[in-house]
Amino acid sequence: METRFVKDFALSLIVIILFAFAVKDYTIFKKVNSVPEQSKYKDISVNEELMDKIKTIEASIQDRKMFAFNVPTDPLRQDPVIKDKLDRIQEWESMVANMVRVAATFVNEDNEKCAIIAYQGKSTLYHIGDTVAGRRIEDIKNGQVTYSIGGIRAAMAVQPIPPKPADLELSTDPTDFNY
Repeated sequence: METRFVKDFALSLIVIILFAFAVKDYTIFKKVNSVPEQSKYKDISVNEELMDKIKTIEASIQDRKMFAFNVPTDPLRQDPVIKDKLDRIQEWESMVANMVRVAATFVNEDNEKCAIIAYQGKSTLYHIGDTVAGRRIEDIKNGQVTYSIGGIRAAMAVQPIPPKPADLELSTDPTDFNY
C-alpha cells in the first residue's frame, strides 16, 4: 500500500509543478503583450531620411577603401605623399620578390645543368627546357642562363640580391622612433 501513496504523491507533485510552470508562462506572456508598439523613445530614434544618409556615407567610405590612387600626391590635400621608412622597406622587399634573378648555377650528381632562379619570392630549381616567368630555358652555363621568350634569345647572369639602401636600415635602438 505504501507504494500506491508514493505513486499518488509523485503524480500530485508533477501536476503542481506543471501548474506552476503554466502560471509563470502566462505571466510572461502578459508582460510581452503589454509592451506598447510605439516606444516612448521614438522621438530620439533614427528616422528613414537620416538612415538613408548614413547608408550613403558608409557606401562612399567602402568605395574609397577599394580605390587605389595612382598619383604621387594626395588628391584631397594636393601635398606630396610622404612615405616613411617602413613604406620604403616594403617597396624594396616587393621589388626584390618580383624580380626574376638567377641565384646560382651548378651541375648536379646526375651531370645535369641546373639553375636556382628566384621569382615571386621563391627560389626554385630549374633544368634545361623548363619555363620560368614565360621564359624557356635553353642552356645553363657557369653563372649564366640562356633563355628564349617570343622567339628572342637572351641571357641572365647570376646576381646577388640587390642591397637595401642604407637609409632604410632599421635602428636597433628602442629610443629611435625614426622609422
